[in-house]
Amino acid sequence: MDSKPFFIFNIINHNEEDFENLIKFSKNLYDEETVKTLAESLIYFQSFKSVIKEIFDCPNDDFIKFVIKERFKFKVTQQFINTSRPLIVKSIQEAISEVISEKFNIDTLRPSQEVSATRVEGNTKDDKKIYYTQDEIDSLGKFEEFEGVTIVLPNPDSYIKLLKLTSEEYSVEKGNPLSDFFISSVVTQGTTIVGYLIGQYVNQMEDIKLYTVKSNEIAKFLDENPILKETGFINARLGSRLNKKNNETTYFLKSCLNNLSFRDIPNLISKIEDTEKFF
Repeated sequence: MDSKPFFIFNIINHNEEDFENLIKFSKNLYDEETVKTLAESLIYFQSFKSVIKEIFDCPNDDFIKFVIKERFKFKVTQQFINTSRPLIVKSIQEAISEVISEKFNIDTLRPSQEVSATRVEGNTKDDKKIYYTQDEIDSLGKFEEFEGVTIVLPNPDSYIKLLKLTSEEYSVEKGNPLSDFFISSVVTQGTTIVGYLIGQYVNQMEDIKLYTVKSNEIAKFLDENPILKETGFINARLGSRLNKKNNETTYFLKSCLNNLSFRDIPNLISKIEDTEKFF
């Protein structure tokens, strides 16, 4: 048996397709081959979707090289890949916006057109990803400035409420509001995440310790802190992807809240110019 179910029906949040899939398990309609086919398709679908989302959030070197080689024939160096990364991220964001604009005949990236901009901005706030109200998003933590960087102190109670997991399910891969560790700031250069300011509540949350960690060294930081590796972060979850060419695994952090990215959480992003000085 697989360790994770291939299909979950949420009785308070489902769509027509979920209902059609649920019907296939009824006693008078059950067919082993039909369910087997459904299981395979859902497993592949979820896997493909997670890979695509990860690439959109943080494109890896292979994807960047693929995009470059689709239009240019010169040799792609690691330096050029690093230089192109912010452009690829921006290209992905604008390409998605253009597809949405063409598909639904709306303008998603035209702030100069007041009517469209107002409509889209209103939808973003009201529908914020439908799952969360603005008050819920604002309740996720408080912040303060420190030497040019915004430090966010998460509110564990809000994460317990919105994470919607039992304490038995808390983990480094899903998030853990009961942990002492949290992402205090996501450090970016341009549009690229280059690292994290990791906080730790101490003295019964009276004080905090701060650690600067480069994004590509998060796995090393976890190994050096066994308690963190076991318990996880209040507001983040650990993700990974496997490079099939060299069989190396890359680790990264994402918001532990479904459908809410780090960029959607108020003041969690800090932009810096000199990464070497910061780290």
